[in-house]
Amino acid sequence: MAGLANVVANHDARDRAGMSRGEWMVVALLVLSVVINYVDRSNLSLAVPILERQFALSSFKAGELLSAFFWTYSLVQVFGLAGWLADRFHAGWVLFCGYLLWSLATAATGLTASFTALFALRLLLGLGESVAYPCYSRVFAAMPQEHRGKANALIDAGTKLGPAAGAFVGGMVLVHFGWRMLFVFFGLGALVWLPVWYWAMPRSEAGASQRGALAGNEKLGPGAAAASAGGEPSIAKMLQLPCAWGSFVGHFCGNYFYYFLLTWLPTYLVQEERLSIGAMSRLTSAVFL
Repeated sequence: MAGLANVVANHDARDRAGMSRGEWMVVALLVLSVVINYVDRSNLSLAVPILERQFALSSFKAGELLSAFFWTYSLVQVFGLAGWLADRFHAGWVLFCGYLLWSLATAATGLTASFTALFALRLLLGLGESVAYPCYSRVFAAMPQEHRGKANALIDAGTKLGPAAGAFVGGMVLVHFGWRMLFVFFGLGALVWLPVWYWAMPRSEAGASQRGALAGNEKLGPGAAAASAGGEPSIAKMLQLPCAWGSFVGHFCGNYFYYFLLTWLPTYLVQEERLSIGAMSRLTSAVFL
């Protein structure tokens, strides 16, 4: 019991003192990774007006190509593989591997010469990016509870800053160097993040879940502690909660609108509003900013 009390006391003292400089460095790198994540998942939308002409794509075929990313991204998460990897292995290394995979898939997109190859690389991109959010959650679970809201808010801001920065910079690359260099530039340039993450990522997650459970139980009282002692709730029990389904439906509706813009706004601005690639990229960037 003395050891348990010491863990709780140390955790509370750490919470009052705030997060360390190293932990904020980790948060900053994770925010940068999600910015790059959203640059890479949205850059195809910028190139579609050009790809439709080069590959003679109909709007239907362009839609198939734009949707490819989401098939692997969503199904790997729905069936639990991405979460299982983050729970079973060190989240820092899982994110490292996923980041490497999606960056190489992005760079290789610029070297393709067929619709099939483009489609396959977008599937691979979705596979690599699927582990990002489960890994963010695992890393944040080891941080002081009262700072997790700020960390998650910064991650969410990164999901909008990514398309904003990607559209602005990507438009300039498209205008001056063409669509192939758009993917090569973003894919290979993003690899600079990996050695910095290797140096800064948490080396051990031991005790993270225990610290979070102890802190949560102390705040919620002895009843919660007793419930926690009986084991973690199952997915089936979570699916019985009305608040969970409210979250699912609300998130679906919000994301449907957001990804509709993310996917089709550049094409609409070029084809319907007759904007140049440069003007399209600047307006698209302003919308997400």
